[in-house]
Amino acid sequence: MGKSTEVALAYCAGLIDGEGCISITRTDQRRRDRQNRPWNSKGFRLFLNMAITDDDKPLKYLIGTIGGKTYEHKRRTTTGRKVYSWYLDGNRALRAIKKLKDYLIIKKQEALIGIEFQNHINRVPSNLKYKFNPDLYAERLEMYNRMKKIKRNRAGVETKPSENESSSDSPNLKEILVT
Repeated sequence: MGKSTEVALAYCAGLIDGEGCISITRTDQRRRDRQNRPWNSKGFRLFLNMAITDDDKPLKYLIGTIGGKTYEHKRRTTTGRKVYSWYLDGNRALRAIKKLKDYLIIKKQEALIGIEFQNHINRVPSNLKYKFNPDLYAERLEMYNRMKKIKRNRAGVETKPSENESSSDSPNLKEILVT
C-alpha cells in the first residue's frame, strides 16, 4: 500500500473515530411478504455512518476513499446549520471497516465486533437467510449487546493503549508521513 493510500485511510479513520459511528442496528418490525401475509422481521444490520454540519467535503472525501452515500437532511439544526450524513451498511460497511481497522483507535473494538458480526451474517447458508432461526438470532443479539455495552461504557476517550492492545497495533502517523 502506498504512502498516500495509508494517509488517506488514516485520515478517514480519524474522521470515523471523532465523528463517526460503527453500529449494529436491530429491526423488529411487522412486514408483509410477497403474498401480502404478515410476518415479523427480526434482524440486525451493520452500519458505518457519520453526520456533519455546514460542509460536506469530509464526507465527499470518505466517498472518494472508501465509498458510501451522502445526503443532505431536510431539517437544519436549531441554529439553522445544514446537516449532511454519510453511510455504508452490510458488506459495504464490512469492506470499509476492514480497510480502516488498523488505523482506528477509539472505535477499534466496535470495528472488530462489526467485522465478526458481518462475517457471521455472510456464513449463513442461503437456505436459512430469510427464515427465522432462534440460535442465529441469539448469536447476533449477543454481538449487538456487546457493541451496545462498549458504547455505553465509553465515558471518556482512552489515550493510551489498554492492557490487551499494544501501541504497535496501529501504525504511527508520524512514521507514515516521514517514510
